[in-house]
Amino acid sequence: MLSTGHGVLWILLATALAATTALSHPTNEAFPARTDELLTNVTIFKPPSTYKIPRTLYARTLLLESNVLLATWENYSPEPPYFPIFRSTNGGSTWTEFSRVNDLVNGW
Repeated sequence: MLSTGHGVLWILLATALAATTALSHPTNEAFPARTDELLTNVTIFKPPSTYKIPRTLYARTLLLESNVLLATWENYSPEPPYFPIFRSTNGGSTWTEFSRVNDLVNGW
């Protein structure tokens, strides 16, 4: 049995979760809900087994106003590490390497 204090805390947590869940769903009309296909588990890049562990880190994505998605992460192999930039122009269904960012100052 929860005490009154725990009950109030539970209600506050449930309310906060409901509010953040409602706010976290984007309403961007550029990518309307798909009725014919569910897009899940799209692999952008699979590092070869020869890559050194940790292979890849720090993945990030960005949706541009032009409805282009960009994705990047840090590749740890081959040396020196670099950040590939992949681009999708179809809502994330397919991706192609667009560019790379290399550290020209530190040499790694």
